[in-house]
Amino acid sequence: MSTSFALLTLFGDSEHASFHHLNGSNGVNLFSAANMMISLNSIQTNHAVIDQSPSHQHPQHCDVVCYLLPPGRWHHVGQQRADYLMKRILMRDLRIFITTACKMKNLILLRQCNQMCSSDSIIQVRRISQRRHASTFSTPLTGKGMAAPTKDPLHRFFSLSKQCPQTPKILITGGMGQLGRSLASILKYMYGRDSVLLTDICKRPADFHDSTSSYCYLNILDRKSIEELVVNNNIDTLIHFSALLSAVGEQNVELALDVNCQGVQNVMNVARAHKLKIFIPSTIGAFGQTTPRTMTPDLTIQRPRTIYGVTKVFAELLGEYYFERFGVDFRSLRFPGIISDVQPGGGTTDYAIQMFYDAIMYGKHTCYLRADTMLPMMYDTDYMASVINLLLTPSENLSLRTYNVTGFSFTPEQLANGIREHFPNFEIDYKICPVRQRIADSWPRSLDDSTARDDWDWKPEFNLEGTIRIMLDRVCAKLKPNETATTASLVASM
Repeated sequence: MSTSFALLTLFGDSEHASFHHLNGSNGVNLFSAANMMISLNSIQTNHAVIDQSPSHQHPQHCDVVCYLLPPGRWHHVGQQRADYLMKRILMRDLRIFITTACKMKNLILLRQCNQMCSSDSIIQVRRISQRRHASTFSTPLTGKGMAAPTKDPLHRFFSLSKQCPQTPKILITGGMGQLGRSLASILKYMYGRDSVLLTDICKRPADFHDSTSSYCYLNILDRKSIEELVVNNNIDTLIHFSALLSAVGEQNVELALDVNCQGVQNVMNVARAHKLKIFIPSTIGAFGQTTPRTMTPDLTIQRPRTIYGVTKVFAELLGEYYFERFGVDFRSLRFPGIISDVQPGGGTTDYAIQMFYDAIMYGKHTCYLRADTMLPMMYDTDYMASVINLLLTPSENLSLRTYNVTGFSFTPEQLANGIREHFPNFEIDYKICPVRQRIADSWPRSLDDSTARDDWDWKPEFNLEGTIRIMLDRVCAKLKPNETATTASLVASM
């Protein structure tokens, strides 16, 4: 059985076409699937064949076809073109495969690709005539359960970049964590490689292949070092992700206080001194047991019972104080659990990410929360869109400095049932962690994000079913071939 890909064949606007060039006088369009694309129509581990359905009217001739493959699969024809594309396509954890062909119908393979090759790892570059229209292509963009985006998923970020009159210079702390790496990739896509400086206290992870990224060591407890980076790199926007998460914070309260409070105070003072726009994420952990748990509003009782939640309330209130007292342009979002392919990092909602890895690697998962524990979540593409939209919104349009945002809510049992739609033999059992269960029981079951929708047109695009399909594909593509050994048997049982 061969893998059938839904080809991404949308046209960018004229700015898209002129932004990307190869050889020749005709405009070249970039159709980027990156890490936000639809999922496979079917799954196979040995090879991939592009499906040529009669209903798909593709151009008869093409110059270059380019595929972004998972790490470890580097093949190319034409080093100069490959180097150029790598500079333009600043997506994490991807490699480029380039081949040439005369006719689209001859494009058959990625044969003997031992990794899972998913449609979220494909781009195409075609030479096209000026008179060709987007209606030439009819391939659907939706996976099961997803609303159909009307444009390339990256197009909205490209469009957002046009709202910023000057290219920003952005410093991201805690940049090697779950939130920092994905957001940095999109910001570099929007504004260019030199627009983002990633920092953290660790080495680059082994699976972080983006050698074009600017990266520095930074201890956020050292205010002088923060200030030096801001001044030396002409930073105007600071995104502060450095923090100890909920479960980890409970194991080391003193360190959590240092990192989550002193670190926030340091970046706030630097933002004040150098007139920076500053974004600090908050969390559903900023609420507590006395908070209304269903459709929790922006303004309500906040009495968290974790050190992580306490420090996030501190960050929210300190930011509002600096805004009112010193005019610091502070902005924050209360996030639910974020679902991405980055390995879990100690949060209570991280079971959701781990379940995808366990489903693919082992066919079973042991969950540390009860089967009926309902929590709000969002897919990481929506998370990135919410941050960027908030940062681009004029300050006078903001009625709050901290907003709720959310995607959808589910329980571990509902997530497991959704995975079984793809892997019927997937098993789940439960070994409850009292600490994490107590934390989850104090958090909202759902969030009311209507104020964000009203103030700056926030709207999530991904639901649970679509997120499950994309996550399974992304995790399959990310794992090494021997780590996906169980996938073939799981798929064979379908």
